[in-house]
Amino acid sequence: MAQFLHQTIMPCLPQTDPKAESRAQMVARDREIYQLTYDYHDIPLPKEIPAKENFSPEYQLCKTLIEAQLVQNNFQSDLQAWETSPNGGFLNLIRDTKSTLRHKILNKIWGSPRDVQIFPYNCRPPLSITDYKNILQSITPPIAVQYWQEDWYFAWQRLTGVNPHLLSLVSPSNEKLFEQFPITNEQFQQAIGNSADNLETAKAENRLFVTNFHLLDKIPTGISDEWRKYLSAPIGLFYSDPTRARQLLPIGIQCGQKPSRDNPIFTPASDRYAWLMAKTAFQVADSHYQGIISHGAYCHIIMGVVAICTYRSLAANHPIRILLHPHFQFTIPIAVATRQIVLSPGGTTPTLQSVTLQGALTLTQRALQTFNWNEQAIPQSLERHGITPEILPEYPYRDDVLLLWEAIHYFVRRYVHLYYTTDADVVGDREVQNWLRELGDRDGGNIHGIGKNGQVKTIKELITLVSQIIHRATAHHAAVNYSVFPAMGFAPNMPGASFAPFPSSEDNQIQYSLNDLLQMLPTRKLAIGQLEDVFVVSNVIMNHIGKYGCNYFSDRRVRPLVEDFQSELDQIEFKINTQNKTRCLPYEILLPSRIPASIHI
Repeated sequence: MAQFLHQTIMPCLPQTDPKAESRAQMVARDREIYQLTYDYHDIPLPKEIPAKENFSPEYQLCKTLIEAQLVQNNFQSDLQAWETSPNGGFLNLIRDTKSTLRHKILNKIWGSPRDVQIFPYNCRPPLSITDYKNILQSITPPIAVQYWQEDWYFAWQRLTGVNPHLLSLVSPSNEKLFEQFPITNEQFQQAIGNSADNLETAKAENRLFVTNFHLLDKIPTGISDEWRKYLSAPIGLFYSDPTRARQLLPIGIQCGQKPSRDNPIFTPASDRYAWLMAKTAFQVADSHYQGIISHGAYCHIIMGVVAICTYRSLAANHPIRILLHPHFQFTIPIAVATRQIVLSPGGTTPTLQSVTLQGALTLTQRALQTFNWNEQAIPQSLERHGITPEILPEYPYRDDVLLLWEAIHYFVRRYVHLYYTTDADVVGDREVQNWLRELGDRDGGNIHGIGKNGQVKTIKELITLVSQIIHRATAHHAAVNYSVFPAMGFAPNMPGASFAPFPSSEDNQIQYSLNDLLQMLPTRKLAIGQLEDVFVVSNVIMNHIGKYGCNYFSDRRVRPLVEDFQSELDQIEFKINTQNKTRCLPYEILLPSRIPASIHI
């Protein structure tokens, strides 16, 4: 963070600035430099990247070094496939190479094809599980390689995975869920292997939980590597087992939103491979929600908007802008990169995941239309989902993220009180009031639910908003971003796309096999592409929460606050490491030493 070594400007509020005219000119200049555009499918993105906000040479070097590790791994993987898998990886390697060369030659001669030949999914010789393991050579395999088929590990990923904030308590009065997901008591008892417990009791005792990917319903899917891809909008029901210290376990998965004969509920008591295929369908949906919604829309796009609106509204010497500036490092260029990666033809998302470009755009638009800033923020989000420590004792994401929220909120509260004495100071701060309008206006950020009814009129409300921004830039982004390699680095655990239909019969009319499961998994070329994507994303860290630089704040009153914040983060690190010794598996994603200060990947 070399550019944050010091601030020469002393902070002050606009109503106390003796150089009001100069300050107004400074804001006007920044409004010319920092602009949003809705030109691309009505999605708010930075119009351009200001030169001083662009990726630094250090950033580019960091990415290059990480990519070099992948080059070494992929060379060893190709060599291993050549030598040891003549009937599996070798043939796929040759097939992938021939396909790539063929497409390059034809595109050179004829341009991009208008009619793409689509082969039936069962014509593709699938890879074996060993083939997928062998893709990881010099890169240390994620722990998912060991446990990906286990039900407890599948449930564990709801508590520590790529979307650890989605699990919700099923309230006893939630009859609508069971109309949509009509599991019977017999299915429930078979799933848990215990006839002494029953569905109504579990519901009444707050032992049922759900994750519902309804936003994915009817999203268009495409073709990659000449094979059709599939995506569902599954519902997963989970259960807290009182005989196992309330450990979370899966009860059932319905691969689509509407129950029917062709969309049954699969349980752990179903045919083994039908159940594994249903879990794979759920994992594919989880990867889409993470990549396009949690990460792409709710981190990159939303925080790109927040950064632009902050720079457009608050003068460079405003104390809130000074505090937030390090938390926006590289956020504007990464928001622009979202269009290239997620929302452009041939981008990583339409290639590696099931969606077409239009599907990615539609899902992004749905996500932004339903996003509510306060509802998505900590601690309101956890309260809304209803999973307290009494209901589910072991929930690492919840426990760790609350520690971080409390530390951030306390630091921000002390900082804000240095500059605002009364609520009238907030109301009289025209830059903050313009900031809130800019964030919420349809022609500005268009962020729903920000502030209190779109306004900030008290010191408490301002503290909450600034804390929410820092939290989303740090802990929240870390939770959904740096978990992708542990989850998706081994493709069978969480494929980015499915290449075969999901199971559609639960009554043994269809006998599913290992081959049916393997048909769902990506080709070798796409599995390597998935590894490359998640390995880079999980390893680029250019700054750290709480590390502002020894002389960044010119106001000397701030420095002891920063020292206290860093001390609190050290204590949180110790607490999490201590808790990890007794957890089912260590959860290290939210260790403060691993959390960046900004969204930059």
